[in-house]
Amino acid sequence: VDNDYDPEETQSGDPRGASSDHGTHVAGTVAANGTIKGVAPGATLLAYRVLGPGGSGTTENVIAGIGRAVQDGADVMNLSLGNSVNNPDWA
Repeated sequence: VDNDYDPEETQSGDPRGASSDHGTHVAGTVAANGTIKGVAPGATLLAYRVLGPGGSGTTENVIAGIGRAVQDGADVMNLSLGNSVNNPDWA
């Protein structure tokens, strides 16, 4: 997305869109391995940012992220995406 290979979510104060930290929260729930354990504390996480600042994006970018995860050998994928459109033709 945006020719930016950093998967970091939109930071507070970014003029391009609302801040987001949902993906980071989900990653901790899955793989936390400190005092608090996630549901799979031994998991290795791969991160792909397929939505732009503020969480907007295209179906093409979502599909490209899925393809890259498959290419990189992911066993399980969690796509925690939100949209005001609930249509099976939109990723």
